Amino acid sequence: MAKLDKGTLALTFKFDCDRFLRFRLASDAEKDTLGVSAETYKRPGIELIKAAGRRWEADKYQDLIDTSDDGKVVFLLEDKVDDLLGRKPFKKIQNLFDILRQQEPPQAIIEAEFTVPTNITPGLQKAYDDFGLDQVRVRPDILWIRPGGTGAPLIGNGTVPEYEIHIIDVKMAAEPSLRHFTEVTYYALALATAIQQEGLSGRYAVSAEGTIWPGSHDINAFRNLVQLYQAKGAADPVSEALSETLIRVPMKSMKSTLSSFSRIVFSGFCRPTWRMPVGMSVPSASFATTFATAERRHPNAIIFPGWPGSIRGRRNCSVQMALPLRRD
Repeated sequence: MAKLDKGTLALTFKFDCDRFLRFRLASDAEKDTLGVSAETYKRPGIELIKAAGRRWEADKYQDLIDTSDDGKVVFLLEDKVDDLLGRKPFKKIQNLFDILRQQEPPQAIIEAEFTVPTNITPGLQKAYDDFGLDQVRVRPDILWIRPGGTGAPLIGNGTVPEYEIHIIDVKMAAEPSLRHFTEVTYYALALATAIQQEGLSGRYAVSAEGTIWPGSHDINAFRNLVQLYQAKGAADPVSEALSETLIRVPMKSMKSTLSSFSRIVFSGFCRPTWRMPVGMSVPSASFATTFATAERRHPNAIIFPGWPGSIRGRRNCSVQMALPLRRD
């Protein structure tokens, strides 16, 4: 089954491309039939780039742990050292809602995983119902839990909760991109719905402003900020340092975009009648060809045309791929 995960959602916004979305939602059987594998066309050195990003994440996690009081940050570590990271990786927290049910929750939870509800927007629920998508699990980098009344806009009925949960996504990039903003907004909407379903909305509300912890040339910038606020006598130097470090995501515009995506894209062209023909002989190299070349090779195929449900009706795409389809 296809999965509309946060990576697919964010990259579709990045490329603004229906073709890319269709490829990401293709089943393994469809890809095997065509001899296409996303692994074949990875950028050279991408694993090293990912490892550098994970090292930055782990370093920021450790900054938060070391500057906070004991027990204020919930985290787990793997048993073995990862050679690329040079340390033990952080391990996913699988009992998020049990932690939130504690009388006094921690100040932060690192890499807490939960299942994304299918009804975070009406359009997304329709997509799950009509096309049988598999549910996905997500793992925000940091959940920052603060006492209610910070003044931040909240998802929900507007009453001041006992606690607010702020999503923090750690990125090595100094300037966050549309992809990063999309991911953190998706996390916020998913967590707000999950908290309601778990019966915790009386105590918690999720901030409508997701945040990005950006990269910096100064690896000790956050620790230095905490020390600065300690020297100034701040009541909560860690929270002050986080507030100064984080970049806030404008929730209103991103929520509208996400709602439009799940409503328009799926109703427009992700129909069960579109499928890849069984037994069609397609050279695996066609994935990397231009669409014009693919059309010449397979004149009877439909090479991801600009269907009426396209995000903005664009036919252009910065990612070159061609998956032959036919309409039954």
